[in-house]
Amino acid sequence: MAALGADLYLRQGLEARWSAELDDGWVGVVRTVEHRPSFPNEHRALSRIVQDLDFEATGVPDALFPFRAVLLGRITTGGGVLSADVASGDLEIEIDGEALGSEADLPPGEHDLVARWSGDFRRPTKLVWTLDGIPLEASAFVPPDDAPTHDRTFLWVGLLLALLAFAAASRAASHATGVLATRRWSAIALVLVVGVGVGLRLADYSVMPEFMENDDYLFATWNGWSLLEDGTSRGWSLWYTRYGNRVEHESVPYFSTQGGGWHVVSPYFEHPPGMHLLVGLAAHLGGAEHYTHARLAHTRLVPIALAALTMVLMFLLAREADLRPAAALLGCALWATIPFIAIQSRVIKEEALLTPMALFGFWAYLRWRRTESLRWLVAGAFVLGLATFVKIPGAMFMPPLFLLLFAERAWRASAIALAAALAGVAVLLVYAAAVDWDLFWFVTGHQATGRPSHWNLFARFFSAGLINFNHVGHPHLLFLWIAFGMGAMSLPARQGTRPTAVLVVPPLVYLGAMGISSGNWTFGWYILPVLPFLCLGAGQFLLDAFEEPDALRGLLVVGLLVMYGLNFFFDPTWLKQPEAWRPMRVATTLFFSVTYLPFLLVYLSRERRDGWTLAARASLGLLLAVHLVSSTYFVTHYEGIYETHQNIDHDEYFDR
Repeated sequence: MAALGADLYLRQGLEARWSAELDDGWVGVVRTVEHRPSFPNEHRALSRIVQDLDFEATGVPDALFPFRAVLLGRITTGGGVLSADVASGDLEIEIDGEALGSEADLPPGEHDLVARWSGDFRRPTKLVWTLDGIPLEASAFVPPDDAPTHDRTFLWVGLLLALLAFAAASRAASHATGVLATRRWSAIALVLVVGVGVGLRLADYSVMPEFMENDDYLFATWNGWSLLEDGTSRGWSLWYTRYGNRVEHESVPYFSTQGGGWHVVSPYFEHPPGMHLLVGLAAHLGGAEHYTHARLAHTRLVPIALAALTMVLMFLLAREADLRPAAALLGCALWATIPFIAIQSRVIKEEALLTPMALFGFWAYLRWRRTESLRWLVAGAFVLGLATFVKIPGAMFMPPLFLLLFAERAWRASAIALAAALAGVAVLLVYAAAVDWDLFWFVTGHQATGRPSHWNLFARFFSAGLINFNHVGHPHLLFLWIAFGMGAMSLPARQGTRPTAVLVVPPLVYLGAMGISSGNWTFGWYILPVLPFLCLGAGQFLLDAFEEPDALRGLLVVGLLVMYGLNFFFDPTWLKQPEAWRPMRVATTLFFSVTYLPFLLVYLSRERRDGWTLAARASLGLLLAVHLVSSTYFVTHYEGIYETHQNIDHDEYFDR
């Protein structure tokens, strides 16, 4: 059914032929099929042009620019006046070969449509199709027969390959018994979870967050591309005036987002180059001939791939930490589907690489603990030390490793791990010495001391769900923290140190260090390395809620994980109107009562407990399905939600 729905989605829409007015006049850019023919804002239209401009031929624009789009296809309606809400610019409609201006009176039936939309990205931009003033569904539009169909080809070829692989894996699992069968079925489930997580991250991945929302990806990409091209390190700097003549200075025009241009310095040490090299490689493989020619369509595939690796390592770590397969899979599913995690983890930031490195380090520690093979401990300690080559605060994942080793009284192993970790740190120091030793320490000192601080440093990491700078996701983050506390931290200890200590100690130590070192700066990527650990603890919580449902567990799932996500199906402006209050009161009351009552009754009941337990489990399954649907809606509609629900967690109407 999902595949058929996806195929129907890919059949609808309009073909779009995009062009831009640059210094040398109008330039044709790209031909696309827009399965959502309405554009609620400029984000998707701007991405279509920016991600496909031939920078080698046109150069990189030093400002945003006017654009044109010719939209072609067929429209089927029951009749009415066809027009569009256009924020700025013009729209000319042609129906069945007849030019009709900005609106057309359509008779019932199917009609050929050509629309010429023009605008300017320096002004508000949108195009929303309406019929008699009511927004038109995308299903009313069909692209021309000769429009590109590669999306549907990829869908069905990919589905066929997935079904063949699933059939082969299921056959292998069904012929196994005992532990082997559990492992094989768990592997199949993990692949499905990873597939969902990657699918959500690929949705509009080159569109949202918009290419200029978080400028940090530019220094990462520019530095990585330059290092791989000729060994030169460079990146833009906000505090370039502090360098004086210590570095080379360059002003780089790039869509005029920095006034007179981006202030690029070389050598660049404000962030280590580990993650930069990966996105720089993606830029090179994507054909970038200059560091400013890199495209998010290529470079964002790196954090998406790292997010997939993170899910695999989460499962491996959880299993080594004695979590049952179901708890590990539920934790991975939360990482895969919670909206602010799904979108933040496709952003190019150093934490995208730091996160799987931390997971690998502590998984390797547990492998050593189980097998007593020092090669695992050496590998894990080295990777945790190497994390400083990705981001210097990554060093804060080393102390938890030594705390765990000291708790085991493994003194010889601690010494070996220390040597391996220092070898990892040495990679950064060798890099610094090879480029400019004195400049490295000058920049590191400024980064470490250049931020204001106060005593209320940690509340934000519990209350601020963020996608870059957009405050959205607070209840989901709060759910993760409470579920983490009730899940991972309540697991019983085995003989000796808790294996589950690796789910608790590393994220809390890292959070403490990050809270102090970041001062009063708060961005969505800061907490990313902590979130997999929270998700795994929350996965144990969900398994507990299934096996032993009770009133508190049910309330947390209904009230925090699920109901918050339903806000994004509705326009906040409408929700604030008095006419919305009555239907919303009825809807929220019915939803809460139906889904939460089984948890309350199983908690209170002494008789027929098995029946209410079954009802509570069914309710939990329904709630998780609703969460998946609402998360999918959020991610696939984020281009509009970003505008309509921006900073919703700081909106007094929703945050009382």
